[in-house]
Amino acid sequence: MKFMRLLSKLVLALSLIATNFSVSPAEAKSSFIEGSDPAAVMFDPTKVNRIELTMSNEDFDSLKSPNVSWNFEGDWRSSKMTAYINNEIYGPYQVGVHLKGAWGSWRDVTGKAGFKIKMDAFVPKQTLLGVSRLTLNNMVQDGSYIHEALSYKLMRSAGVPAPRTGYAIVNLNGIDYGLHLNVETVNKQMLSRWGVTSQHLYKGGVPTFPDFTPGREVEYNLQSGDPADTSDLTKFIQVNQLNGDEWWGNMLQIADMDEILKVWALELYVQHWDGYVVNLNNYFINFDKSGKASMYSWGTDQTWGGYLDFFNYRGLMPSKCLGSPQCSEAYLQVLARIASIAKSTNLYLYGLAVQNGISEAIQADPFRPGGLDNVQSAQDAAFNQVTWALSNLQNLVVPWDTTANTAIINGKSYDPYMRIYLPVNTKYATVKLLPNQADATSELNTFALAPGANDALMTVKSADGNHINDVSLDIYVLSQRNSSIPLTYLGKNIQLTKESLGFVTGLAKKLSLSRNISLTIEVSLYSASKLNKQRIESLLAKLRDSGVSKVSYAIKLTSQKQNRLIVKAKFQN
Repeated sequence: MKFMRLLSKLVLALSLIATNFSVSPAEAKSSFIEGSDPAAVMFDPTKVNRIELTMSNEDFDSLKSPNVSWNFEGDWRSSKMTAYINNEIYGPYQVGVHLKGAWGSWRDVTGKAGFKIKMDAFVPKQTLLGVSRLTLNNMVQDGSYIHEALSYKLMRSAGVPAPRTGYAIVNLNGIDYGLHLNVETVNKQMLSRWGVTSQHLYKGGVPTFPDFTPGREVEYNLQSGDPADTSDLTKFIQVNQLNGDEWWGNMLQIADMDEILKVWALELYVQHWDGYVVNLNNYFINFDKSGKASMYSWGTDQTWGGYLDFFNYRGLMPSKCLGSPQCSEAYLQVLARIASIAKSTNLYLYGLAVQNGISEAIQADPFRPGGLDNVQSAQDAAFNQVTWALSNLQNLVVPWDTTANTAIINGKSYDPYMRIYLPVNTKYATVKLLPNQADATSELNTFALAPGANDALMTVKSADGNHINDVSLDIYVLSQRNSSIPLTYLGKNIQLTKESLGFVTGLAKKLSLSRNISLTIEVSLYSASKLNKQRIESLLAKLRDSGVSKVSYAIKLTSQKQNRLIVKAKFQN
């Protein structure tokens, strides 16, 4: 086993060396950070940050049992918080503190407590890097310290909104509570980062373990939204009383069933026995602004523990799916897609990086469960399950796998499940799909294309001919665009006029979803070169802040004696 650990570390080291040769140093440092929002640096699972809290002795004592319990959090306790994140210091802030946990994981402050932190409990609109809630899991039911990081990573890779994870050592009133998982809180803010709106967000689980049956609406914990009108949940429950393909047809109208099927498949893949599918626990249901439902997993600390049957459920909805031939077929194809996604995600390598990043903090954790050998054994067991789960599902889906691995379009390879951008003036696409399963087949097709969005429908047939899958390719033919804006300044500085600031905002909107962006920036040769440089750097910074980062530019000197820049943009969209 020690040899395998050394081999694993060697594999990780070689992979990181290869990564550093293929990307810039700045990119290599942030390769585990997801998202461009300011809070993204908190959720690098290979880095350990620090959270320090201080509160009055009275409030501290109030966080001891029986004053609080897993199902009675009480009021928010006022605390001063300082955060040490990515070598930067934030705070101190006045925040609210609750203990976190449920039946098995809850501990008071005499043990390894988990914590919820509400940034705006006492200071309106206060955030930490834009985040209003912190969730710090104590991981007392995860002796490996890596279960949640692995599980949520795979869910995100599958395109399912799931929390990002980081790690932090937590100290309260001078007491070291050891290493905690800083798991992104599932709320409207997190969902909006995925482009999901929220009219109502409900949580299902302990102590009643509700399912979607009449009269159980009150058993759901409303996380956000108007409590006076929960008719969306009632309607959802009513539809779930239908059966067969009638149930499926109606569910397609009120729910994102492709995403929901992925959530069920992923729960079973990561062996989440304490989720919705198997235990009616640890799940959220969200209704967006249009009333459409989606589901999300939570509480994945007890995953990667052993095989779960992909076709045996406690949950009402998965059982309804088995009773619908159309839903059953869709679920089979989702399982095949999950197998492909899990392979490309390479959770094993990801887990090694996490393991390496938190090893010192685990050694120093005063609440570590047993010796280091116990932790390493739990991590080894998780890695074994990661490897086995992929092999098991890949073998399972062979008979019905009609998913596509690659789309060959005009001789070039593309991801068939992402928007495919083709060059300007492309008028035809000759398309061949390469299925994931070697014996599945797909015909060669040619499509006429117009500038902008095009749909190309391809068919994949399974090896036995019993399963047919239509793969809709999203092909976008780019068009060449041009834009020119004058930027004037209030003085001999970098401060733009109000009108020019509006021009920059408008240009950023045009460029944010564009490709092959090049700028020609005309500057007066009579202006100081240092000032011109500062103005150009300020312009580029404003574009970066608006999400426009991949830009090439050239500078053109003009003889005009004007206090302005002329920005001419060429781009494709």
